[in-house]
Amino acid sequence: MHRYGIPLLALWASATPVFAQESTAPLQNVVVVGAKALPAAEVAQIARTVLQGKPPEPALLKTAFDAIRVAYQKRGFTLAQVTGYQLEPNGTLQLTVAEGRIRRIIYQGNKRTQTSVLREALSLKEGAVYQESLVREDRARLARLGIFSEVLITNRVPEDTTVGEELGLVELVVKVKEAQTGNVAATVGYADQTGLVGFVNLSENNLLGTGQRLSAQWQRFGRVVLQSNGTFSQDPPRTAYDVTFEKPALGLKSLTYGLSAYDQNTIFLPTFGSPTETLRSYERRKGGRGFLGRQLGPIWSVALTGRHDLVGYDTVPARLNPPTAELNRAAATVGALGINLQADTRDRADNPRQGYLNRLRFESAGSVFGGNRSFTQTTLDLRRYSPLELAKKPGAALALRAMGGVSQGAVPLSEQFFLGGFDLMRGYDFFSIRGDRMALASAEARVPLGPDTAGVVFVDTGNAWLPGQSIGGLKTSLGAGLRFLSPFGPIRFDVAYGDRVRTYISLGQSF
Repeated sequence: MHRYGIPLLALWASATPVFAQESTAPLQNVVVVGAKALPAAEVAQIARTVLQGKPPEPALLKTAFDAIRVAYQKRGFTLAQVTGYQLEPNGTLQLTVAEGRIRRIIYQGNKRTQTSVLREALSLKEGAVYQESLVREDRARLARLGIFSEVLITNRVPEDTTVGEELGLVELVVKVKEAQTGNVAATVGYADQTGLVGFVNLSENNLLGTGQRLSAQWQRFGRVVLQSNGTFSQDPPRTAYDVTFEKPALGLKSLTYGLSAYDQNTIFLPTFGSPTETLRSYERRKGGRGFLGRQLGPIWSVALTGRHDLVGYDTVPARLNPPTAELNRAAATVGALGINLQADTRDRADNPRQGYLNRLRFESAGSVFGGNRSFTQTTLDLRRYSPLELAKKPGAALALRAMGGVSQGAVPLSEQFFLGGFDLMRGYDFFSIRGDRMALASAEARVPLGPDTAGVVFVDTGNAWLPGQSIGGLKTSLGAGLRFLSPFGPIRFDVAYGDRVRTYISLGQSF
């Protein structure tokens, strides 16, 4: 659980200003010293508005100083206040403002993570004025990296402040608790007819303490099928691999990039259980993809994408009722360029409780990178997380998702939208719902049951439509499940009823 702390400082409580000279003459002018976060002219105008045409008596001066402090607080500068003033005989009032400048930033708890990662992720720098809104944004940005289980940012008075040093200096303390970022999962066996079978999944989300991500997957299995005559046959073994590297965006306007290389002669499913045979079990996809992007600010980011895929299908058994006409056109070379736009305010990446994540993706395939199919695809994915105020259940949250997608042009079978399974449209067979248009909505209430356990209830509704089909006839599923929090993220167990009851065991939240 992430916490966010901003203790109120009393470092200026002993600096109550005193009159340099008593006067009953009306105010003539205001001069402000020390104002940087707000323009000095704006601070002076606030004082003039309160004092103009009136004798600067102590009670009225206090009202003016309170107005200045409130103006700073509205901008997020919660530590700023007037720390001194002097009234000249000519009616000029000189104000000294201490805004709460950050003298130094102290990092604690990052044993493996390089301090440069934390430093780059912070928008607040040494010498800047403490601003509460930026502290919240920095904490959320660190939490969304997915490499910390706890992030706490506080301020304090420097213990070694010397006499005569500028009043209002603070230290920013960034304390983190590192999460388990490495994951190794493997099941390997040997069979006479198929040889080596199983899967290996290796991942590290904080490579060498840099916050960079590296993952590698390998999978090989052969399916034994019961024929209609009562005999068993062995399908040829299928092998797949996927290697991905990603450098996430850390600070404001920082770059993010990634590369993947894969030969997927089967679809990777992050679920536990026996291999599920579907149309996509016979899909072939070999190629690579990459992206280059940057942060546009605290929330928004943009990335350019590119990929080159050789796609097609091996012979699909008749028992799966294959779409023959589409399979005959399935082989293609897909070369595509795209753009992704994202807005992210989640309080953390792996198990968010508040905030939103909105993504818009557009891709255009054509002759680029040697492609021989022309089509476009647009997908919108909107997610929102809100705390649920339930008695004796702190930490409960409501998660909502709405998705839509549309493809236009000569779309190969492998590039259609597929729904059904543990993630999209639970309660239906894996990838059993497909089309060139898609809509999906999900709602999930997540309620803590113990320190590392949560219960969920959910509803999914949506459908996909093939070319020529009218949009309508939404499918719906209901279900419940458990989430077990582990060092590798939530372990998910769901039971869903769609066209029949199905159970799923997988990793991570559904969204």
